[in-house]
Amino acid sequence: MRHKTQNISRFILLLLGVWLLTAVTTHAQTDDPATIPPPQSVTIAGTLQPQLGCSGEWNTTCQESQLQYDAEDDLWIATFELAAGEYEYKAALNGSWADNYGLNAEYYGPNIPLNVPEDGPVTFWYDHKTRWVSDSVNSLIANVPGSFQDEIGCPGDWQSDCLRSLLQDPNGDGVYTFITALIPAGEYEAKVALNQSWDENYGAGGEQDGPNIPFSVAENQAVIFTYDPASNLLTIETSDDVPDGLITDLDQLSGPTGGGMPPPAAPMPDLVVIPGTIQSVLGCPGDWQPDCENTALVFDEADQVWTAVFDVPAGDYEYKVALNGSWSVNFGQNAERDGANIPLTLAEDTAVTYLFDHNTGWAADSVNNLIANVPGDFQDEIGCPGDWQPDCLRSWLQDPDGDGNYIFR
Repeated sequence: MRHKTQNISRFILLLLGVWLLTAVTTHAQTDDPATIPPPQSVTIAGTLQPQLGCSGEWNTTCQESQLQYDAEDDLWIATFELAAGEYEYKAALNGSWADNYGLNAEYYGPNIPLNVPEDGPVTFWYDHKTRWVSDSVNSLIANVPGSFQDEIGCPGDWQSDCLRSLLQDPNGDGVYTFITALIPAGEYEAKVALNQSWDENYGAGGEQDGPNIPFSVAENQAVIFTYDPASNLLTIETSDDVPDGLITDLDQLSGPTGGGMPPPAAPMPDLVVIPGTIQSVLGCPGDWQPDCENTALVFDEADQVWTAVFDVPAGDYEYKVALNGSWSVNFGQNAERDGANIPLTLAEDTAVTYLFDHNTGWAADSVNNLIANVPGDFQDEIGCPGDWQPDCLRSWLQDPDGDGNYIFR
């Protein structure tokens, strides 16, 4: 499978076609990386996953190939044991293909090729600040330890293993750069260290174990560190022009959960039940029973949605969604946690489809809501078994706020 940037015009036309079919208003997903909040999870999805214990390749939800957020380094990182061979992979955010990065930090970019020469550990990382995903085979783990590191959030200075000063090569040109606007005015020194240790380091003139490289910073300047592995030269420059989006205050840096993105509406539950006044007619001992499995939904791995169909007699009902057999976490109308009951009126006996997405907290049914989807030639890129699959709800259009506009992001 090859993941690539979708043609926006084609996608808009596709959405227009869905609008004509469903008579609802839709909004295309954004492809502006600047609008993507820091993720709650990052998965290395690709052909290497079965070796790591995943159920298949290109599985965005497999925890065995997820990176871990390192708060000290402000970086998503993990090391996996891989057999020698040729692989491909990408970084998928938040357990889906909705936001993913490939080669050269490109949004919906090409798969990243990985040729592992021999069995052994391979370190993978993803930096949400630059969108760079890479590995220790394709890229150097090159760092800039120095007398400035405590100013950028490291536990101290001259820390060869603190990757807040990681030199990066997002565009793949072989030259590694680290830019920061966090260093106060003053006099400093730095070097380059490889593989998070002092075993291999380069100083002034590209000399191995060479002298520290001095540099000066004025008020409100950005500092640009550039490392060329061909010569092992580290160049340090300053600029009064601070690039847009560059962090200028430590308080802006990601926290221990990977940043400022609100978490999913709820962690993946073990049990999802539809409690409400429908339960007594569906075999439960009474109504509003959050642990009655007669009205439990089933998680559809292919669609990444909780769903079930129940035959409900004509009548007026109310319901909610309760997680893990209790009322501790529940969702009601408009995807609100502890929200209002959801009304359901049936003029005749009806087979009602219920759906719940734990990422958005939206509980929906086939009477109150349209089950609208976006089939197209992009669906295999987001985890569907193929393209043009009208029954694959990974491209489910949702209306969590109840405004009548259905959106797929």
